[in-house]
Amino acid sequence: ERILVVNRPMREFGLTSFGEDFYQRLGGWIVEHYDPVATLGADGDPTVRIGDPRFFIRIYARRNTSAPQP
Repeated sequence: ERILVVNRPMREFGLTSFGEDFYQRLGGWIVEHYDPVATLGADGDPTVRIGDPRFFIRIYARRNTSAPQP
């Protein structure tokens, strides 16, 4: 499973950053259950943050939660 988050400021709605300014609960859930695996745009910089003025798409992959317990 993959989730793509597009870093596009939403200033026309008075908010800027997904997961920080709006949809905080959904953004938090994604961070808890998924790992970032790629950044498209922004020169592929994996440290670029949602809300940065550069356009990019962050791809997340679901964590493997079915690992056997010891």
